[in-house]
Amino acid sequence: MDFALTGSIVLFPYNFAPKTCLLCDGKTYSMDQYIVLFSLIGDFYGGNAEEGIFAVPNLMNASPFPGMSYYIVYDGIYPSRS
Repeated sequence: MDFALTGSIVLFPYNFAPKTCLLCDGKTYSMDQYIVLFSLIGDFYGGNAEEGIFAVPNLMNASPFPGMSYYIVYDGIYPSRS
């Protein structure tokens, strides 16, 4: 997603994860597979950094409209730090 910052939470009306996004369902992922996303969110939402896993936020029950889901961008623009 060329227009979104890595780590951004976006809302889409799809029944699939758009390219470069993961569904915000609380699932755990390997740090090695998503190292850029992990560098931003760490294990704040769960997982265990010592075991090399981290979780994305669980926003499955937070959708404001039926049929819409939240996704987190794992490959976008890396936010600069000031």
